Amino acid sequence: MVLASQLPPSLRKFDAGKLIALSAPLLVACGGGDKVAPVLVPKLSAEESILQVSAHYTAGSEARRLLAPPSPLAIHQRKTETRLSLEKGSCKELVRVSERFEYRNGKVVECAAEATRPLQAIYQYVQGEPAVKLVAQPSALSFRCSASQPAELETSLTASATELVLRDESLVVVAPATDRRRFLPEE
Repeated sequence: MVLASQLPPSLRKFDAGKLIALSAPLLVACGGGDKVAPVLVPKLSAEESILQVSAHYTAGSEARRLLAPPSPLAIHQRKTETRLSLEKGSCKELVRVSERFEYRNGKVVECAAEATRPLQAIYQYVQGEPAVKLVAQPSALSFRCSASQPAELETSLTASATELVLRDESLVVVAPATDRRRFLPEE
């Protein structure tokens, strides 16, 4: 830091007139002109932000289990596809499940099921990200299997509450924490 007493006498003199004359162009260049009002962009609701990307999102999962003897079943494969259809004020879920059972004796049984159920959608922002909580009631899921098994097996989709956030144009499940699905937008 330099004190005023350490400056040469020519620099110690302060001429207010010169200061104003030198700073006037700077003031004109930095402002003082016509003021333009900032453009206010309305923030979209969480629902609008999600629907702006897509009205349909799909996620899939696969599981494969190898079973040890004495089980007669050697391999069990399960593929699940879930499709969310979102509209203003409503939402539905389509679940498709296919299973393949391979027995140690070489027999193969294939089963498939499909169910559609309405969901309650609660849209909100969570930590600045558009989010939706989907609440589902229990629903029946009927499997049709290949001819060697009973014509129809029935199970159910359990009640659930799933929370998703919009990240990189995908709906990512954040709760429950064990659900690792990522719903990709459909074109």
